[in-house]
Amino acid sequence: MDDKTEFFRAVTGHCLNFLDTDTVDRISKVLSIEMSKYNIRKSETALSVDVRQPNQKYIDIFLSIKKLEGLSDKTIQGYAGEINRMLAVLNKPIPDIKTNDIRAYLAYEQTRKNVTNSYIDTKRRYLSSFFKTLRIEGYIQSDPVETISKVKVEKIIRKPFTPLEIEKLREQAKEDVRTKAILEFLLSTGCRVSEVSSANKNDIDDDKLIITGKSNKQRYVYLNAAAKFALSKYFKTRIDDNEALFVSKHQIEGNFRRLEKGQIEKLICDLGKKAGVENCHPHKFRRTMATDALRAGMPIEQVSLMLGHEQLTTTQIYARSDESDVYQAHKKYVR
Repeated sequence: MDDKTEFFRAVTGHCLNFLDTDTVDRISKVLSIEMSKYNIRKSETALSVDVRQPNQKYIDIFLSIKKLEGLSDKTIQGYAGEINRMLAVLNKPIPDIKTNDIRAYLAYEQTRKNVTNSYIDTKRRYLSSFFKTLRIEGYIQSDPVETISKVKVEKIIRKPFTPLEIEKLREQAKEDVRTKAILEFLLSTGCRVSEVSSANKNDIDDDKLIITGKSNKQRYVYLNAAAKFALSKYFKTRIDDNEALFVSKHQIEGNFRRLEKGQIEKLICDLGKKAGVENCHPHKFRRTMATDALRAGMPIEQVSLMLGHEQLTTTQIYARSDESDVYQAHKKYVR
């Protein structure tokens, strides 16, 4: 990698620490044009950034690469948080980190209270991507995570809502048009809670709407009759001009505000408690929609598109048979 490319990635990487994606993209375009007019050679003086902040240089370059790949800000922040935590524990220059250092770090993390194998393997995957990228780009000689095996993750059966639980939730929500609209919207679309929060009224086109999902990828989701009716009743109660699909019930500093992710999660959690439905959270509606669609015979490829999954294997999680499926199959086929 030449000095000009290294400089470009270092600058854009630093910008990602305090600027949003769109701003960094605009800066990158301008910087690329202006840099084409100059020859850039890295200084080897003792005051260079490489010496004063050796590890930050690698982090900035990695994050800039991931940003250019189109990863979301949330994912970028996840990478940055994990890398910085690892470095805080190991306290070593990145080129000096060896496989045993990574093993020791992951083992240390396992000693924390209520840490699952899935959590540890997520850390391993983040670090694997980081060091693999640095090796491919020529910044380090070897990848210390390459020979560390995937952490065995315990299999947890996450069940969808039962038909009875859905009716309990509907009964509890019927007196609040906003809650009822959110419930039916979740059941019909299977949207992620972040997608529900960011959706706008003008996105709706009859019985479908455009949703912006992970990595800013857009897709259509669809409204059944129950969702359309519930949304229509809710919109008739709105007295605001906010573009958001769902807003606060009361004005905040003179304005009705868009419902944020955490507010929707709390609303659904509270609904479940009042209805006597355990483990009630927005993602369970997503699981329920996908599971019901697959059980009804909807092709898995179409379910995957509705959910916005990049990999079909992610959708296949919902296609796994649970105990009730086996029970019904036994009644049907075994005499």
